[in-house]
Amino acid sequence: MMGAKTSMLAIADGDPVAILKSSPRLDREACLATVRRLFPNKRFDPLPDGDLSDTYPRNGQLYVACFPGLTILAHASLVTEPSALDRRFLDFAAGRTMIHHLMISTVDGFAYGIWERGELRRSFVIDADSGTTEDIGPRRPFEAPFWAGEHQDEEDPPNPDYAGGAPFHPLELAEAALLDLFGYQLEGFIGPDEVRPETIPMMRFAPARPWWKFW
Repeated sequence: MMGAKTSMLAIADGDPVAILKSSPRLDREACLATVRRLFPNKRFDPLPDGDLSDTYPRNGQLYVACFPGLTILAHASLVTEPSALDRRFLDFAAGRTMIHHLMISTVDGFAYGIWERGELRRSFVIDADSGTTEDIGPRRPFEAPFWAGEHQDEEDPPNPDYAGGAPFHPLELAEAALLDLFGYQLEGFIGPDEVRPETIPMMRFAPARPWWKFW
């Protein structure tokens, strides 16, 4: 159905949607400092910039974007349920709002989490095979029409063997979460007032190559 993927984490002092809509300027020094702080035992080499339309790094790569009031990371270490996220990210957030978004189209999987003042306020995890595996805190308003069946295909009723019988497709809820929390979508109808993720730059890094070679 869809092919988009994410493994991203945002740490915000304000509203991420408003910040991204303001065409913020990338703070490269802050990006480098963030890499050093969160990955002190790893070495990275710079790559050409990417953008917010691709937040699913491969091959150990790391993507970072730092703007006034907002830091966004994308890395394989974020491929986890929100409740299992490494503590170092919470320590780095230092009480600021933290938002986790994970979407993996190959398994129709979606997870998202929101922390406020260091506490996990909302977490939801679902995929095609296992159904819902984490459901913490009250549902966000954007979830309501999905649970009410308003996004259900009338010709394809919920199947208990797919996503636990949820009355929606997990990736459609994942896209709605992106729109609600960050102001953009990756697939589907793109409204005129939405953030264009391809216009939001991100610094990209690859794991540093060892200086030796084996022949």
